[in-house]
Amino acid sequence: MSIFLRKHNADFGIFEVSRKALVYSAYMTHLKYRRSYVKEIILIICIVAVSGILSYSLFGPGGYRDLQKARLELYARQAHVRALETDIERRTENAKAIDEDALKSGLPEALRWFEQKAREHGYAREGEYIQRTPD
Repeated sequence: MSIFLRKHNADFGIFEVSRKALVYSAYMTHLKYRRSYVKEIILIICIVAVSGILSYSLFGPGGYRDLQKARLELYARQAHVRALETDIERRTENAKAIDEDALKSGLPEALRWFEQKAREHGYAREGEYIQRTPD
């Protein structure tokens, strides 16, 4: 090491590093931190494998696109269910209004007719049981 150093100022103890010493030092540092080609190839293979697995999980069967399709289908079905629920509520209110109008007008015949049609279709009042016999 003393070959590469040249004494610049003996009074202050300052040494100037020669050009050969800098080149040698850089070369040794390069050798110390140099990666071998095998390590680089292994690293590249690992990166490619991880990116392949991620792309397969995103774009393969059961991936992100299928998830988006399932969400759209779910939203469509929920909208259909909401529409059916509002239709059921409207029909229930309509049936209650018809029942109340028949009671207010004093038309027991109309009530009996509604009740007869409902019983033909298998409906019963709350707390009642319908027993059918084979014909």
